[in-house]
Amino acid sequence: MKLTDTEKEPFHGLRDVSDLRTQFQCEYRLRLKQATGNTSTPASVAGTRFHQLLASQTDIRKTENGKNRFVPLLIIIITLLVGTLWIIW
Repeated sequence: MKLTDTEKEPFHGLRDVSDLRTQFQCEYRLRLKQATGNTSTPASVAGTRFHQLLASQTDIRKTENGKNRFVPLLIIIITLLVGTLWIIW
């Protein structure tokens, strides 16, 4: 249920709940970082390696996709032409 403009007026100075949640998470992360420092767990090390592997594979795919960069445009043009012919006939 959405509030109308007249219903929102008494609440215009209040913050949204999701904004408060985001702020709490940020402050809690800062508190944990200050309390424990930058510690690396086995899971974070494995996650970093996994992300590096994905990034290297993505770079390879970007160079391969450069050859076929006009295929989506070609599909859109063909779709528009077929749609236009469908409407005309």
